[in-house]
Amino acid sequence: MSPKVSVCIPTYNREYLLKETLDSVFAQTYKDFEVVIVDDGSTDGTKQMLEKNGYNVRYYWQENAGDAAARNKLIELANGKYISFLDSDDLLYPDALEKMVDVMPQNAENVIVYGPYTAIDEYGNALRRKKKKLYSGKITRHLFENILMHSCGSLFPKKMLLESSGFDTSLPVCCDYDLWLKLSLKYDFIAINKPVFKRRRHLGNLSQPSFRNRYAEYRVLEKFYFEGGGKNVIPYKLAMKRLSKEQYRAAKSAVRESMKQTACDLLKSSLKRHFNLKAFVWLLIAETRQLTKPQSAGILIISNNLSRASFRQRIGEYLPYLHEAGIQTEVRQLPGNILIRWKLFYSARKFDAVFLHKKCLNLFDARILRFCSKIIIYDFDDAIMYSPTKPDSDRTSHFRLFRRTAKMVDVMIAGNEYLAEHARGYCSNVYMLPTGLDTKAFHKAEKTKPDDKIRLVWIGSKSTLKYLSEIKDALEQIGKEDSRVVLRIIADDFFELNNMAVEKHEWSLETQIHDLLQCDIGLAPLPDDRFTRGKCGFKILQYFAAGLPVIASPVKVNGDFIYCSKAGVVAETPEQWKEKVIKMVQNAALRDELGRNAKQFVQQYDLAVLGERLCKIIKENIQKK
Repeated sequence: MSPKVSVCIPTYNREYLLKETLDSVFAQTYKDFEVVIVDDGSTDGTKQMLEKNGYNVRYYWQENAGDAAARNKLIELANGKYISFLDSDDLLYPDALEKMVDVMPQNAENVIVYGPYTAIDEYGNALRRKKKKLYSGKITRHLFENILMHSCGSLFPKKMLLESSGFDTSLPVCCDYDLWLKLSLKYDFIAINKPVFKRRRHLGNLSQPSFRNRYAEYRVLEKFYFEGGGKNVIPYKLAMKRLSKEQYRAAKSAVRESMKQTACDLLKSSLKRHFNLKAFVWLLIAETRQLTKPQSAGILIISNNLSRASFRQRIGEYLPYLHEAGIQTEVRQLPGNILIRWKLFYSARKFDAVFLHKKCLNLFDARILRFCSKIIIYDFDDAIMYSPTKPDSDRTSHFRLFRRTAKMVDVMIAGNEYLAEHARGYCSNVYMLPTGLDTKAFHKAEKTKPDDKIRLVWIGSKSTLKYLSEIKDALEQIGKEDSRVVLRIIADDFFELNNMAVEKHEWSLETQIHDLLQCDIGLAPLPDDRFTRGKCGFKILQYFAAGLPVIASPVKVNGDFIYCSKAGVVAETPEQWKEKVIKMVQNAALRDELGRNAKQFVQQYDLAVLGERLCKIIKENIQKK
């Protein structure tokens, strides 16, 4: 007997994500379904993974023919009355199929059911996104205005898909949007208000922002309106506004990818259809870039504060590597005086690129620097889009400034994947580059033990000392039980404990390595909120380089470092902190083993390794222009 629903999954080299996707399918509360997979020419271990885990699926492999061809094959192979597509990197909520089947009218063959999604990152963490209103009935106009439904989280009668001739294989992307628009002219849609699937954002997404993808979406809309029957149901002014917007978005990507004439043509056409000030400004930028070709002078590096740790760790340490790679640099602090600042921005015309460090710009500064720069590379290593005091709010100046800056730059370099995901919402060219350190400096220094004390160590600053203060109670209890344990704080501010001795070492660049090497266990407590998730775990890398085992809060990068390195443990509650610290204090062999793992793991974060990657990023993007 045929199943009622066929869950159809196209895949290509997604072995590492497909397993989690399938687990979400087989956890469904609704059971009358089959799973069909079309492998579009994978060269990884997808087939072996399926065989190893014994999934009850029908698997079909074909030569790589593209996403649309894989989906058409799935329609052909499906045995169910209804088809629900699922991308091989996305996840279904446990009741997704049950919700969609319950809403679908009995034996209906002329209705489409669809629902919203929750955005997640590569690690499954929820991402912020603006909610879209979904519509039922004839939704052509609403669907034209906005992409309300995606390739997942929907239920189609198979007969309907067969009669529609399936997906257009000539489209590199947006073949699903193209088909949904065509179907909307003939069939009714039923919207579910609660999320039915989790859409994963990661570097491997087919729909990453780029000129190719933006232009494909524009062409789908244009063809549908003028040739596919759209103009019979969509008001002219609304259609021109939407087409103008997509031309503008494609043109911005074209400017960033050095397709200046293409960008100018698209922007001129966009302005004819619907005037938009942003499109007009980008037209000026595109035309100026075509006319002006000033003499090259390397890259201009601008930072708000050249003395802060972030500048030293993200840029200062890499200057020798840039020079060795033939990249000349001029480093300038952002002037407070507006006229001097604009003069600095105007000087950007003679440089190959501007490297802007962690400074979000106001409206006028952003437009002037954009106008005067060939390429703007933006580097950041904190969740600067959120306020440290109001991390749950999107209505702060932090968020507005970050969004404006991210939209106007050409390249973004983020210190971790969490930050990179935020950047990808506004910039099509995003790299993830961790913060590195000189591991060789730790090898050269001598590791000494001044006495038989067991030293817990925390390194940081006055602004982050509050994170260590959150485990004071645990430290007090540890001090009561074991008098050998000492806390060393390496910072510019300190606190006292009643039951444990506190060694106060003023932080300095010259002594920090020596001070760390005298210790036994590194501490990295951190509360979990949207701001702290952007921390890049630099103190953990310092502990690792010193050969120290680490106890850390499992917050984003902190937890990732611990799990991947096998050089420490995580703790969340005060009870766990006490338990984990005592266990490590009492087991010298464990500390030695974790310390060896730490030294081995941290080598990939050496300045030489990351310096080479930074040089490559800069050179590649300069050459594109």
